[in-house]
Amino acid sequence: MKKWAGYESGLNAVQSVDTMWRMFVAAFAPRLVFDFLSMAPMFFYNIDKKTRDRMYLELEQRRAMEAAMVKEKTDREQANQ
Repeated sequence: MKKWAGYESGLNAVQSVDTMWRMFVAAFAPRLVFDFLSMAPMFFYNIDKKTRDRMYLELEQRRAMEAAMVKEKTDREQANQ
């Protein structure tokens, strides 16, 4: 950071506006790039109303199955105590 951004360390160090901007870019630019790259495939999905409704139905079924499994496990643990 010292060479690229001009960052100074120490008790009395004062960072310039340019240095603070470069530190900001170094902290957030990779995240913004990766966020964009992770969203890019979404533009190629074929999600119409029928597909969306089917996906929500499947999610609801899976959540219900998971909830039932967790409840069953909790009931067994309570019965064993």
